Order: sequence, then structure tokens, then C-alpha cells
Amino acid sequence: YPPCNEFDIYPQVLQLGNFYEAQSTQIDARLKSCSTNHALLNLVCKHAAQYFEQPNGLFRWRSNLLEPLEALILNSPLEALIAHLTAMSKHYLQLKDGYPDLMVINNGQVHFEEVKAPGDKLR
Repeated sequence: YPPCNEFDIYPQVLQLGNFYEAQSTQIDARLKSCSTNHALLNLVCKHAAQYFEQPNGLFRWRSNLLEPLEALILNSPLEALIAHLTAMSKHYLQLKDGYPDLMVINNGQVHFEEVKAPGDKLR
């Protein structure tokens, strides 16, 4: 699949909604290899190092992105993380927006909080 260009916001497979269909074998194998939260964190860090500061149409890996990802991965149920990553690979356009503003970790439990301006609505 061709990479995104300066006119594309997202890679074509995400725009067309066939990313999982096109890459299901690799996606499933990578996620299955993450049998622990630390293994998932290692996979994320590997990709962050490989693509550090390179825009890819979705986001730019940078050092301040790893700390909250580490907190999320190490304090969340692995099954929930794998399920959400799988769902995002299948339905990215429907799941890319609407995430809470704040992540709070209390006694090893992850909670999310939404901060809204007056008149703003939850999505």
C-alpha cells in the first residue's frame, strides 16, 4: 500500500477501512506475541524508536508520548488493551476520536476524565 502523502491525512488502508483485512495475519501475530503488559510496552517502544520524530499520517512518535503510554499499558488489563487495538485496526475511522482528556491512575487502576468547556458536549 502506498504511504500517505502531503495531501492525505491517513494512509489509504485506513481511509478505505481495510487495514485489518489487508494485514490481519501480521496484526494478530504481533498482538498474540504480547502475552504480558511488558511485552506490549516493549513492542510500542520498539516502534517508537524505529519511527522517532517521523510523521506517519497518524501521529509523530516523540519522547513525551512514551510516558503516558507506559502508564496506560502497565496499569490496564492486557485483554482490554489487545481488544481495543484490534478494534482500532478494524474500525479506525469510527474509533479515532472521542477519547477522554485526562488519564488518572489511582492505586494501579486507570480511569479517564473528560474536561468540557461550557456548552460543549460529550462525543
